[in-house]
Amino acid sequence: MFVRNLLILAVLAPTAIITALAPLAGMCIAAVIFVWLSQRGTAHDGADIQLESPVSLLRVLSFALLFLAIQVCSTLGQRYLGKYGFLVVSFMGGLVSSASTSAAAANMVARTHLHTALASEGVVLASVASALVNVPILHRRMRNPALIRRLAVLTVFITSVGIALMAIQEHVLWARHPRWGLWIA
Repeated sequence: MFVRNLLILAVLAPTAIITALAPLAGMCIAAVIFVWLSQRGTAHDGADIQLESPVSLLRVLSFALLFLAIQVCSTLGQRYLGKYGFLVVSFMGGLVSSASTSAAAANMVARTHLHTALASEGVVLASVASALVNVPILHRRMRNPALIRRLAVLTVFITSVGIALMAIQEHVLWARHPRWGLWIA
């Protein structure tokens, strides 16, 4: 998901990659490390996984509707509530679809309705929300409290890496370019 959201930015708003790269890559690397550590030394039984087609008319239509709803809410949130309105909508959109939220933010950058750094922060927050929402979903479906606890701790750690990198990056940008802080207000 982190890589996919970065690719959405790369295609629709390449300038936004600069700000989103460190937090999204950091979360991706942390996730890969945890997966690698958890699989090291364990044997896999090769269980079958049932996969559905990723491309279907219903999925495309639902993505389009989510994109439209998030685009409208993001624009209104940013217009009437400023930076924080956009960021709240991005986080809430990530609970439903981080891909749609990423596409909406990138579209706003492409249309010059949004600063690239703010769009990147919105994509990072949407990715964080999307990762966090998986814990309660899996909790309802699985009956293994130890595994759910472990997943919750790892997810909180991974998302904390992204938020910390985003905060550090914003602090560094602010220190180097105080005039860029005008878009924050």
